[in-house]
Amino acid sequence: MEDTRIVRPTVADTALLVVDFQGSLFSTMDKKVGKRTLEKTILLIKSALILGLPIVVTEQYPKGLGLTMDEVRAALGDAYRPLEKVSFSIMGEAAIAKDIRALGRRSFILCGMETHVCVMQSAVDLVDEEFTPYVAADAVCSRERLDWEAGLSVMEGSLAEITTAETVVFALLQKASTPEFKAFSKLLKGE
Repeated sequence: MEDTRIVRPTVADTALLVVDFQGSLFSTMDKKVGKRTLEKTILLIKSALILGLPIVVTEQYPKGLGLTMDEVRAALGDAYRPLEKVSFSIMGEAAIAKDIRALGRRSFILCGMETHVCVMQSAVDLVDEEFTPYVAADAVCSRERLDWEAGLSVMEGSLAEITTAETVVFALLQKASTPEFKAFSKLLKGE
């Protein structure tokens, strides 16, 4: 297979995937890790909205695991249009995979839960389809640190790009002289 990875994402070619950020999953996470993951996910969502990136939101079996968390739904605003799945990978659901392909994007920023299950399987499947996933390590979590580490390791080994929320947004911004950068810097200051 030819290496078609994108080394640096661009606004024109990137979308955000918010994977299964649901309350019942979140409640099982370490409180400190969960807080950081939620903050970084909201930073990614607000940044995606500033940059005009498409946002795809998935919910794993919402009848059993509940809906996307209120804080995440509030950050998404009108972009909250969840896609229900039972497959661990987003690409394992034919309708979602079709929507992902129809976006016409080649790179995807991933955030959500759980790192070693739905995020990892989604990232590996995206690589298999010659997309470039950027996994924001500080915006994904698992119930156990070892599972989080193992998930990141598997994704990195599959050629997913492991990064952080700020790093990937700065890569998209490319320079400081834009209105988008000014809006992003306000997010970093908590404004």
